[in-house]
Amino acid sequence: MWPVTSKPALLIYGYAERKEATTQGGYQHQFRVTSSLVIRVLTEGPLSGDAEILCEDLCGQVERAILRAPELFSPQDGVLQRCAGVTTQLSAEQKERATEVEATIEFQLVWEEVFTMAEPDTSECATVSVGMTDPTLPSA
Repeated sequence: MWPVTSKPALLIYGYAERKEATTQGGYQHQFRVTSSLVIRVLTEGPLSGDAEILCEDLCGQVERAILRAPELFSPQDGVLQRCAGVTTQLSAEQKERATEVEATIEFQLVWEEVFTMAEPDTSECATVSVGMTDPTLPSA
């Protein structure tokens, strides 16, 4: 956790990546990857209502920025397959001179990964020699 010197602030974390095999065989292994992207929104204000309104507004902006990002989700250039869900939690704490409001937004992001092993080189076959012997004759 980095120290926060001013608010509002956004802290971004990547948590809990999980790979589940979808197909496996031959020289390829394909996985569905699910990862948590967590963004903490930190605000404060002299009145609790002001800090909460600011925090909720910033949460909406963060959600729209992530879920509408073409570099993440577009069919042509996106790196992610989909967002499987979004969870937002809000908490507030009264300090001496201000109210601190914090929201945690967790995005469950999903994409596919394929790992391909190099196929063995079969372009040049080894020379095979087969020799026949008569088992009734003594070997030299």
